[in-house]
Amino acid sequence: MIHYFNPGHETAVLNNSPNYRPPAQQIKMQQDLSFLPAWYAESDDYIWTDTPLTFDFLKSISGFSNISHNTLSINELHAKKQVLQHETIDFWGLSPASIHYFNNLNQKFDFQWNISQWKNIYRELSSRWSSHSVLKELIEAIPDIDASLLPVRCEDLQSIEQKILQSLENQLLKSPYSSSGRGLLWLLQKPLARSERQIIQGMLKKQSAVSLERALNKCIDFSMQFEINELATKFIGYSLFLTDTKGRYKGSVITDQNDIQETLFKYIDKQLIFSVKQKLTELLHRQYSLHYQGILGVDMMIYSADRQYRMHPCVEINMRKTMGYLAIMLYNKLYNKQLHKNNKAFLQIDYFTDPHRVWQQHQNLLHTDEHYLPLCPIKNDSRYHAYIGTMTTSNL
Repeated sequence: MIHYFNPGHETAVLNNSPNYRPPAQQIKMQQDLSFLPAWYAESDDYIWTDTPLTFDFLKSISGFSNISHNTLSINELHAKKQVLQHETIDFWGLSPASIHYFNNLNQKFDFQWNISQWKNIYRELSSRWSSHSVLKELIEAIPDIDASLLPVRCEDLQSIEQKILQSLENQLLKSPYSSSGRGLLWLLQKPLARSERQIIQGMLKKQSAVSLERALNKCIDFSMQFEINELATKFIGYSLFLTDTKGRYKGSVITDQNDIQETLFKYIDKQLIFSVKQKLTELLHRQYSLHYQGILGVDMMIYSADRQYRMHPCVEINMRKTMGYLAIMLYNKLYNKQLHKNNKAFLQIDYFTDPHRVWQQHQNLLHTDEHYLPLCPIKNDSRYHAYIGTMTTSNL
């Protein structure tokens, strides 16, 4: 199997073109973190990357026999043609552009690769409207979920302004094709500022409609990860993750599943969580399994309202692999026998405009954090830094 890391694929899905080229920062993230699939791949799989594994990096991961060290780039395809003849391409996320890229290579080198083909319904299933329909059914099936969580679809600025003026609570606007805390606009004042109107009009122009929902007093971000095929939808596990004040992803906790459940049960009745998991498994299988086979993550939230903790069971659905899935696989592969109960590890991804700061942070962590493990090689021009470190209050 050949694993391909293509982050931010939602914008490629929105663009819907096989010739789509991502923004420069997204390309840089893909380049710097292209080795990430090695941490969930099988040890004999290939990792698609143009970034060579440095001597220092190979030394840092040499103790992990269950991690793939097999990298592959376009320049090596001809030499390895016989070995690679019948491989399957495993995408981080499906998009017309990523599929087109490997179809071209398949044809050019006369391979017989197994490559997923693009289906028009993937565009619908990758948007927030898909998660809205799942949330609606969860609300109808489980009385303890607040019905007012259901977002409203808005197609013009006037209706958005009207709803904001009528609401007694702050509102949150979301673009349909976005993820990891991007595409969000917090509307905390009435009436809308001129700059907010301009942003909203830009969102509507690009995506024709937006999602409007009430802003919640969030306490904990978590997710449920699933694996879907035609026969069954399987629950993989929970992921506990952290975001910044704007909702952008910061990192994921790497710890035992029981430990995550104990954290959640401090706030939410376990029966409610189990009921959501059971119903969600059923809904996801019905909505996705006929069209999509692979990993899928559902972001959730614990929030406070009326002096009690409540559960939002479907903030968004990610029809792709996620950092939550990666965190679960990292624990299963590396830490289930090494972490003490009160010593959690943390998967963190940092971005720096100055590459020198990546190297400085790498050197500092090498000497100060016993759990530090870089997940991708660090080059002179790296701007993204993916690593495991000890869970501390600075992560929060």
